[in-house]
Amino acid sequence: MNSTEYEKLRWQEAETVRNLLKKQNSLLGDSLGNLDHLIYLQKSINLLSLQEIFRVMVENFRLFCR
Repeated sequence: MNSTEYEKLRWQEAETVRNLLKKQNSLLGDSLGNLDHLIYLQKSINLLSLQEIFRVMVENFRLFCR
């Protein structure tokens, strides 16, 4: 293998690695975007749970104060 072929092969390998890293970054970005939606959903569920807990506490407080 002469030096020209070797350099061409190195360039192709570097290009392949760059493309793989770009794809990996894209997948990571998509994953983080999905995680953001999951966090929002979890916060919404927690808020609903908190509102339900508050409602029950208020009802029990009213019963206790009678």
